[in-house]
Amino acid sequence: MDESGWNDNKNNNDDDTVDDDACELKQKISSIKKNFDVMAASLIAIFLILFGTLVLYIRKQYNYWKDLGIPGPEPKFPFGTFSRSGNPVLNLQKHYEAFKGKAPFCGLINFITPTMLVTDPVLVKNILIRDFQYFNSRGIYYNEKDDPLSAHLFAVDGPKWKGLRTKLTPTFTSGKMKFMFNTIVAVSDQFKNVLADKVAIKKNTIEMKDLLARFTTDVIGTCAFGLECNSLVDPNAKFREMGLKFFNEPRHSLFGRVALTTMPGLAKFFHLKVMSDDVSEFFMGAVQQTLEYRIKNNIQRNDFMDLLIKMYDENKTDDSNRGGLSFNEIAAQSWVFFLAGFETSSTAMSYALYELAQNQAIQEKARQDVLNALKKHENNFTYEAMQDMTYLEQCLNESLRKYPPVPILLRRASASPVMNMVKYYNKFKGNGPFCGLINFFAPAIVVTDPALIKSILIKDFQYFHTRGIYYNEKDDPLSAHLFSIDGLKWKTLRTKLAPSFTSVKMKYMFSTVLGVSEIFKNVILHKVENNSKTIEMKDVFARFTTDVIGTCAFGVECNSLVDPDAIFREKGLKFFDKPRHARFGRLFMTYAPQIAKLLRFKVMSDDVAEFFMSAVEETVNHRMMNNIQRNDFMDLLIKMYDKAKIDNDLSKGLTLNEIAAQAWVFFLAGFETSSTAMSYTLYELAQNMELQEKARQNILSALKAYDGQITYESLQDMTFLEQCINEGMRKYPPVPTLIRRATLSHIHFNSMHKNDEQMSILTMKNDDDDDENPDKMIRK
Repeated sequence: MDESGWNDNKNNNDDDTVDDDACELKQKISSIKKNFDVMAASLIAIFLILFGTLVLYIRKQYNYWKDLGIPGPEPKFPFGTFSRSGNPVLNLQKHYEAFKGKAPFCGLINFITPTMLVTDPVLVKNILIRDFQYFNSRGIYYNEKDDPLSAHLFAVDGPKWKGLRTKLTPTFTSGKMKFMFNTIVAVSDQFKNVLADKVAIKKNTIEMKDLLARFTTDVIGTCAFGLECNSLVDPNAKFREMGLKFFNEPRHSLFGRVALTTMPGLAKFFHLKVMSDDVSEFFMGAVQQTLEYRIKNNIQRNDFMDLLIKMYDENKTDDSNRGGLSFNEIAAQSWVFFLAGFETSSTAMSYALYELAQNQAIQEKARQDVLNALKKHENNFTYEAMQDMTYLEQCLNESLRKYPPVPILLRRASASPVMNMVKYYNKFKGNGPFCGLINFFAPAIVVTDPALIKSILIKDFQYFHTRGIYYNEKDDPLSAHLFSIDGLKWKTLRTKLAPSFTSVKMKYMFSTVLGVSEIFKNVILHKVENNSKTIEMKDVFARFTTDVIGTCAFGVECNSLVDPDAIFREKGLKFFDKPRHARFGRLFMTYAPQIAKLLRFKVMSDDVAEFFMSAVEETVNHRMMNNIQRNDFMDLLIKMYDKAKIDNDLSKGLTLNEIAAQAWVFFLAGFETSSTAMSYTLYELAQNMELQEKARQNILSALKAYDGQITYESLQDMTFLEQCINEGMRKYPPVPTLIRRATLSHIHFNSMHKNDEQMSILTMKNDDDDDENPDKMIRK
C-alpha cells in the first residue's frame, strides 16, 4: 500500500474512533439524564407523600375536638383558633366569654396542637388540686443539659419536680420569709430616698412602673444573688439590662417559642435553648462568683441565696433527686426567683397604685391602715407590722384579681390508664355487664356490673385467680410474690402465709409500729415549732410508712423520717419513678409473659433488687445466728424458713427467695398505697371541718377509755376514724384498677379463654347510680 492509501486508512480509523467516543458520550449523557429524571421523579413523589401526610396530619389535628364532639371555634391555618395578630391573652378572653356557661371547657387549636380552655371554676379546682397527679406538668419547655437556668421549679416536671419541690418547700415558709425581711427593708429605704429626691426636684410626673421595676430588681437581686444591683441609683445597671433583654429581646420568634412548647422532645434533640447566651452566662457567672466567695469566706446573709447554699452539694448530679442541690439547680432557682420578682411584682404594684389613684376613698383608707399598723408597733416597720396591714393586703389582692401578672395557667395532662378506664366505664355502663377493649393487641374486658364483679372475685374465683401480673422467679426472685404468682404455687404460698395476717399477728407487731409513730409525732412537732405553716404531708406520710414497713418487713431502722434521703426511701422511689422498662416493655411483659421469661426480662432494676435481696439475707442470717426475735413480719417469715430447713420440706416452710419476695411486696404495698390513702383522708377532713372535729372527738373518747394510752384495743374503738379512712379509700382508691385473667372457659364470656377482665374500682365506688352524692365524704 502506498503512503497516501495508508494515510486514508488511518484517517478512516480515526473518524471511527471519534464516532465511537461521541456515541459513548451520548449514551452516558442519556443515562445521566434518565437517572436524573428518575431521581427528580422520586424526590417529587417523596415530597408529595410527605406534603400529603402533613396535610392529613394537620387536618386530623384541626378536627380533633370536632371528632370528640367538644365545642370550640373553627380553626384556621396556620394559627389554629388564635388570630394572626393581637394579644394571645385577649384571644383566650374572647373564647372564654363565647363558651362560658355553655360547656365546662372548649377545644382550641394552638397552631397544630389541641388545647383545652377550661371555663368551669369547679373543673379548674379539680385540675389544680384533686386531680393534680394527672396535671402536674406545666407544659413549659426546659433543657437542663444545654440551658441549665431553664430547669427551674416552675418548668421541670415528674419526679424531678417532686424532689426539687420537697427540698425547696421549707425555704418559703413564713419563718424563712421573715428571715429576709431586713434585707428587703434596706432596699426599701433606698427606694424611699430616690422617690424623695424626685419629689424634691419638683417632678410633676414620676414613671412608677419603671421605678418599681428597678426597686424589685434590687430586692430580688439582693435576695436571690446576694449582690447590690444598684438599679435604683443607676437605671442602666447590668442586672436590669440583662433582665430587660430577656423580656424584650427573646432568643426565639413567636413561632420558635410555640415550637419549644408544642414539640419539646424535638427541641431538646436540636439543643434549643430558652435564653440568649450572654444573658445565661451573666446570671450563671453571678451565681458562681457569689457561691464561691461566700463558701470560701464563710459569709452568711439573711437572703434566699444563703438558704440555697446550705443545701448545696458540690458532688450532686442534676439527674439525681437524692442529696442537696447541684450548682445548676441553685442557679436555676435563683434565676426564677429573680425572674418572678423582676416583672410580676412591679406590674402588680403598678396596677395597685393605679387603682388607688382612681379611687381616692380607698386610697385614704389604705393609708390609714398603714398608719394604724405602724402606730401599733411604735412606728417601726417590722414583719409583724406588715402582717397587721390587712386592708392594704385586700387592695393588693383585688389588684391581682383585676390584673393578674400571670394571666394564663398551663397544665399538660399526663397519660393515665385510669382515666381511660373511667372513660370506657362511663360510656358503656348500662349497655351490658361488660364491654370489650383491645389493649394493644390483647383482648380485654371492662366489667361494669357490680354483681358480675362480685361473681368474678368470689363465686367464680376458681376461674379468675390469676391477676395477670408478670413475674420471673428464676431471674428476678422479688417479682414472685403473693400478688403476682398464680395457680398451685399461689395456693401453696397463700396457705403458708395466711396465718401471718391474723388479727393476733397484727397485734403482735403493734408495738413496733407505735415506736415509729412516736418518731413521726416528734418530726411533726419539730416542724410546727419551727413555724412551718405548710407541711408536705404526703411526703411525711410516705417517709413514715417507709419506716414502718421497713422495720416490720426487713427488721431495719430506715430512718427516713429523720433523713429524707435514707437508702430505703431512695430505692423505693427509684422503683416507682424510674422503672426498668418503658411502658411498651411493661405491656409486653404483661401480655406476652412466656416470651418475656424466655428473654429473661426482669421487673426491677438490678441495683434495687440487689439492695433488697441483700437486706433480707443479712437480716435473716443475723437473727438466726444470734437467736434474735422481734415483734415484726420478718420474725414470722423466719420461723417458716427455719421450719423448712429443720424438716427439710419446702411444702411446710419458705425459701430465702420466697421470704425476700414477700418482704418486698409488704414494703411495696405500704410504701406508696398507705401514704396515699392517709394523704387523701387528711385532705377530705381538711375540706370538712365538722367531720374532722367528730373524728377528733372519736379519738379522744377512745383514748379516755384506755387511760390516754394508744393500744391495739383503743385503736379498734376508733370506729368513726375508720369510717373516714374507708370513705377516703372509696373516693380515692390507691389501687384504682383490678385485673383478673380467666384461666378456664366461662359462660359469661362466651367461652373466651385467657382474656383480661378489668374492674375499675375508681368508677364503681364513685358510680352516680349508687348514691345521690358520691363525691360527698361520709354519706347517709
